[in-house]
Amino acid sequence: MRLAALHFLLLATSLFAIKMKYIGIDFGIRRIGLATSEGEIAAPLRTLEVKDFKDAVEKVMEVVKDGGFNNVVI
Repeated sequence: MRLAALHFLLLATSLFAIKMKYIGIDFGIRRIGLATSEGEIAAPLRTLEVKDFKDAVEKVMEVVKDGGFNNVVI
């Protein structure tokens, strides 16, 4: 019984140790600001120049997929 409890504790600890990767999106009409964070403090990532809404969605989705982000904050 104690071994099972220890195994559960080690598994739970490793699950909580996984860092979440966030991308923050600040939508504008012609420019979109992107920031990244793995905790409490965000840092600028890049600024995207966009032509229209469709272009904006395509460019943001490309960055999100390529960056391996877990969460999106708008």
